[in-house]
Amino acid sequence: MTMKVEDLLVLLGKPSTNEKVRETLTALGIDMKKVRLKKGDFDVNVVAELYGIEIEFADPGKYKSTEPIPEGALVLGAVFISSTTISKLGPLPYGLEFGLTRELAASKLGKPVWSSPVAPIDRWLLDDHEVTIRFERTSLKVQRIIFSRPKQGA
Repeated sequence: MTMKVEDLLVLLGKPSTNEKVRETLTALGIDMKKVRLKKGDFDVNVVAELYGIEIEFADPGKYKSTEPIPEGALVLGAVFISSTTISKLGPLPYGLEFGLTRELAASKLGKPVWSSPVAPIDRWLLDDHEVTIRFERTSLKVQRIIFSRPKQGA
C-alpha cells in the first residue's frame, strides 16, 4: 500500500472504531489488538514498522475529536514522523522538509503559537491540527514532526 502523510492526517481525531482508521492500521501492518490502554495509562503508541511511523491513540478526554467517540474507543490523536520515515511516505504537507532549519520552517509556516523555552521545539496550529517540530540541537534542522489534534481545553 502506498501511504501518504495526508492519508494519516485526515484520520486525526477519529475513533479507533472508525472503519477507515481500522483499514489504514491494517494496511500499515498494525495489529488492532495493540490499540488498547493498559491499566492506569491514558494513551498508547503503536508503530508501523514498515513505514517507521508512530501513531498515538488516547483516552477521548485528551484530544478534540472530529466525530462522536463510542464507549471504550480511543481517539487517533497524533502521528510522529522522523527523517528516516519520509522516504516511505512521500512529500510532507506545508512544504516541510527534514533539511529545513528552524528559521526556514518559520518562514514557511509563520510565527509558532508556542516555542519551548528549553528545547528546540516549535508548534503551529494549521488546518485544525497542531504541527510540532523538534529541531536538532546543533544544526537546528528538522529532526521529528508530530501532527496532532488540538488537546481538549486548548
